[in-house]
Amino acid sequence: ETLEDNSITTYGQIDSSHLSIYITVSKSGSNKVVTFNYDWLFLPLNRYEDPICIGWNDSVFLYKSGSFKKVDQYRKILNGPIYTHSSQTTYAEANSNYVSWYADIKGYTALPEQLFGYGKFTLIPQKTGVTTNIYASYVHAKTALSLSVSFNGFGFSVSGNSFYDKMGTDISVRS
Repeated sequence: ETLEDNSITTYGQIDSSHLSIYITVSKSGSNKVVTFNYDWLFLPLNRYEDPICIGWNDSVFLYKSGSFKKVDQYRKILNGPIYTHSSQTTYAEANSNYVSWYADIKGYTALPEQLFGYGKFTLIPQKTGVTTNIYASYVHAKTALSLSVSFNGFGFSVSGNSFYDKMGTDISVRS
Protein backbone atom coordinates (compact mmCIF):
# COMPACT_ATOMS: atom_id res chain seq x y z
CA GLU A 1 0.00 0.00 0.00
CA THR A 2 1.43 3.35 -0.98
CA LEU A 3 0.88 6.80 0.50
CA GLU A 4 -1.27 7.62 -2.53
CA ASP A 5 -3.57 4.66 -1.77
CA ASN A 6 -4.28 6.06 1.68
CA SER A 7 -5.03 9.62 0.67
CA ILE A 8 -8.13 11.56 -0.26
CA THR A 9 -8.21 12.38 -3.96
CA THR A 10 -11.78 13.54 -4.57
CA TYR A 11 -12.67 17.04 -5.77
CA GLY A 12 -15.89 17.97 -4.07
CA GLN A 13 -17.26 17.30 -0.64
CA ILE A 14 -14.92 15.95 2.02
CA ASP A 15 -16.20 12.68 3.43
CA SER A 16 -17.25 12.83 7.09
CA SER A 17 -15.14 9.72 7.75
CA HIS A 18 -12.07 11.78 6.75
CA LEU A 19 -12.71 15.10 8.49
CA SER A 20 -14.78 16.08 11.53
CA ILE A 21 -15.84 19.70 11.88
CA TYR A 22 -18.20 21.24 14.38
CA ILE A 23 -19.21 24.54 15.94
CA THR A 24 -19.91 25.11 19.62
CA VAL A 25 -21.36 28.26 21.13
CA SER A 26 -20.99 29.20 24.79
CA LYS A 27 -22.04 32.24 26.76
CA SER A 28 -19.79 34.97 28.10
CA GLY A 29 -22.19 37.36 29.80
CA SER A 30 -24.65 38.32 27.07
CA ASN A 31 -22.07 37.59 24.36
CA LYS A 32 -21.62 34.32 22.47
CA VAL A 33 -18.21 32.64 22.16
CA VAL A 34 -18.13 30.71 18.88
CA THR A 35 -15.59 27.88 18.56
CA PHE A 36 -14.99 26.00 15.32
CA ASN A 37 -13.07 22.70 15.59
CA TYR A 38 -11.57 20.54 12.88
CA ASP A 39 -10.04 17.09 13.26
CA TRP A 40 -8.63 15.10 10.36
CA LEU A 41 -9.73 11.51 11.02
CA PHE A 42 -7.93 10.30 7.89
CA LEU A 43 -4.82 12.38 7.22
CA PRO A 44 -4.85 14.30 3.94
CA LEU A 45 -2.14 13.84 1.34
CA ASN A 46 -1.96 17.58 0.59
CA ARG A 47 -1.00 19.71 3.58
CA TYR A 48 -1.02 23.40 2.84
CA GLU A 49 -3.01 26.20 4.42
CA ASP A 50 -6.73 25.46 4.29
CA PRO A 51 -9.15 28.42 4.46
CA ILE A 52 -11.95 28.31 7.02
CA CYS A 53 -14.84 30.78 7.11
CA ILE A 54 -17.55 31.29 9.72
CA GLY A 55 -20.57 33.39 8.74
CA TRP A 56 -23.52 34.83 10.65
CA ASN A 57 -26.44 37.23 10.33
CA ASP A 58 -24.97 40.68 10.97
CA SER A 59 -28.34 42.15 11.90
CA VAL A 60 -28.35 39.75 14.89
CA PHE A 61 -24.64 39.56 15.84
CA LEU A 62 -21.59 41.80 15.66
CA TYR A 63 -17.99 40.52 15.78
CA LYS A 64 -16.19 41.64 18.95
CA SER A 65 -12.96 43.27 17.84
CA GLY A 66 -9.81 41.61 19.16
CA SER A 67 -11.56 38.40 20.24
CA PHE A 68 -10.18 36.06 17.54
CA LYS A 69 -7.74 33.21 18.20
CA LYS A 70 -6.79 30.17 16.11
CA VAL A 71 -4.61 27.19 16.97
CA ASP A 72 -3.40 24.32 14.75
CA GLN A 73 -2.09 21.24 16.52
CA TYR A 74 -0.88 17.71 15.89
CA ARG A 75 0.19 14.53 17.62
CA LYS A 76 3.14 12.39 16.54
CA ILE A 77 1.57 9.30 18.13
CA LEU A 78 -2.11 8.58 18.74
CA ASN A 79 -3.20 10.00 22.11
CA GLY A 80 0.37 11.21 22.69
CA PRO A 81 1.48 14.73 23.57
CA ILE A 82 -0.16 17.59 21.68
CA TYR A 83 2.18 19.89 19.74
CA THR A 84 1.11 23.36 18.64
CA HIS A 85 2.11 24.05 15.04
CA SER A 86 0.52 27.50 14.77
CA SER A 87 -1.20 29.90 17.15
CA GLN A 88 -2.38 33.36 16.12
CA THR A 89 -4.70 36.10 17.33
CA THR A 90 -5.21 37.60 13.88
CA TYR A 91 -7.57 36.41 11.17
CA ALA A 92 -7.03 36.43 7.41
CA GLU A 93 -10.16 38.39 6.49
CA ALA A 94 -13.34 39.66 8.12
CA ASN A 95 -16.48 41.58 7.28
CA SER A 96 -19.61 42.48 9.22
CA ASN A 97 -20.95 38.95 8.79
CA TYR A 98 -17.94 36.62 8.65
CA VAL A 99 -14.40 35.90 9.75
CA SER A 100 -11.95 33.67 7.88
CA TRP A 101 -8.53 32.26 8.63
CA TYR A 102 -6.24 29.45 7.50
CA ALA A 103 -5.71 26.09 9.14
CA ASP A 104 -1.97 25.57 8.84
CA ILE A 105 -1.79 21.80 8.41
CA LYS A 106 1.43 20.26 9.74
CA GLY A 107 3.41 18.62 6.96
CA TYR A 108 5.27 15.34 6.81
CA THR A 109 8.46 16.50 8.57
CA ALA A 110 7.03 15.74 12.01
CA LEU A 111 5.37 12.49 10.85
CA PRO A 112 2.08 13.48 12.49
CA GLU A 113 -0.54 10.85 13.29
CA GLN A 114 -3.29 13.37 14.11
CA LEU A 115 -4.03 16.86 12.73
CA PHE A 116 -6.59 19.11 14.41
CA GLY A 117 -7.23 22.65 15.56
CA TYR A 118 -9.73 25.37 16.27
CA GLY A 119 -10.62 28.98 15.81
CA LYS A 120 -12.70 30.99 18.26
CA PHE A 121 -14.11 34.48 18.60
CA THR A 122 -16.88 36.41 20.34
CA LEU A 123 -20.12 37.70 18.87
CA ILE A 124 -22.09 40.53 20.49
CA PRO A 125 -25.90 40.28 20.16
CA GLN A 126 -27.49 43.24 18.36
CA LYS A 127 -30.99 41.88 19.01
CA THR A 128 -32.10 39.58 21.83
CA GLY A 129 -34.27 36.49 21.62
CA VAL A 130 -33.66 35.86 17.91
CA THR A 131 -32.78 32.36 16.72
CA THR A 132 -30.40 32.31 13.77
CA ASN A 133 -27.75 30.04 12.26
CA ILE A 134 -24.00 30.34 12.27
CA TYR A 135 -22.45 28.66 9.24
CA ALA A 136 -18.97 27.24 8.69
CA SER A 137 -17.04 26.17 5.61
CA TYR A 138 -13.73 24.28 5.62
CA VAL A 139 -11.92 24.28 2.27
CA HIS A 140 -9.08 21.79 1.77
CA ALA A 141 -6.49 22.93 -0.78
CA LYS A 142 -5.29 20.23 -3.18
CA THR A 143 -2.33 22.26 -4.48
CA ALA A 144 0.02 24.91 -3.10
CA LEU A 145 -1.79 27.65 -5.01
CA SER A 146 -3.63 30.04 -2.73
CA LEU A 147 -7.33 29.92 -1.95
CA SER A 148 -9.61 32.16 0.07
CA VAL A 149 -13.20 31.82 1.25
CA SER A 150 -15.79 34.43 2.18
CA PHE A 151 -19.48 34.54 3.19
CA ASN A 152 -22.02 36.82 1.52
CA GLY A 153 -24.99 36.12 3.80
CA PHE A 154 -26.45 33.53 1.41
CA GLY A 155 -23.48 31.21 1.00
CA PHE A 156 -19.74 30.80 0.83
CA SER A 157 -17.56 31.82 -2.07
CA VAL A 158 -14.18 30.20 -2.71
CA SER A 159 -11.67 32.01 -4.87
CA GLY A 160 -8.23 31.04 -6.09
CA ASN A 161 -6.59 28.79 -8.65
CA SER A 162 -6.32 25.56 -6.70
CA PHE A 163 -8.40 22.40 -6.82
CA TYR A 164 -10.13 21.92 -3.50
CA ASP A 165 -12.55 19.85 -1.48
CA LYS A 166 -14.87 21.36 1.07
CA MET A 167 -17.13 20.60 3.98
CA GLY A 168 -19.67 22.71 5.81
CA THR A 169 -21.63 22.71 9.03
CA ASP A 170 -23.89 25.02 10.97
CA ILE A 171 -25.39 25.56 14.41
CA SER A 172 -28.59 27.26 15.48
CA VAL A 173 -28.10 29.87 18.21
CA ARG A 174 -30.41 32.20 20.13
CA SER A 175 -29.19 35.76 20.61
